Amino acid sequence: PRDDGAAWTLQDNGGKPATADQSGDNGLATFNSADAPQGSRAELSSPKVSLAWLTAPELSFMLYHTTTPGNDRITVKVHVNDETHDVAYGTFTRQSDVVGWQRHTVDLSSFVDAGTIRVAFVGESDGCENIHIDNITIDEAQLVDLQLTEVSGPRRIAVGIDATYNVVVTNIGHTAIDGATLTLSEAENVV
Repeated sequence: PRDDGAAWTLQDNGGKPATADQSGDNGLATFNSADAPQGSRAELSSPKVSLAWLTAPELSFMLYHTTTPGNDRITVKVHVNDETHDVAYGTFTRQSDVVGWQRHTVDLSSFVDAGTIRVAFVGESDGCENIHIDNITIDEAQLVDLQLTEVSGPRRIAVGIDATYNVVVTNIGHTAIDGATLTLSEAENVV
């Protein structure tokens, strides 16, 4: 559905703000918030999906964030057997402290026995910047899932010289991790 001039479109890459797609397949979905009146909404819905084959289903998607002020946002809703559940299962704003793609998840386990569902991304414009999403999946929730999200340090190290690297590891799973080991390698040689 479309409301007040807002719309979702499928694009090769994002504009306003400019970004390449996250998954590398030259495609992403854009909620055209930048050119829509403040408060206007539009919905992007999935086809019907059965969760019967999953025990802990989870919606996962990548959202492109910027630091530009504004309250452009998307809300995830679920339609069960063609009925709309007007419950927000997660609201995600475009504005963040970090620019770039970030993974977001929504627990769908309460819908395992619901028959079929459709997942809806409802965009709401603040008239600032577009919202880009990519790599949308519904799959089994991962209890342990560590992701290396940032690495900084020298690209080249001279022989016999120590180098310091700063890394950020993000736990995007559902279980706390008490300790982890990070191993650096070059090609297939452990460093």
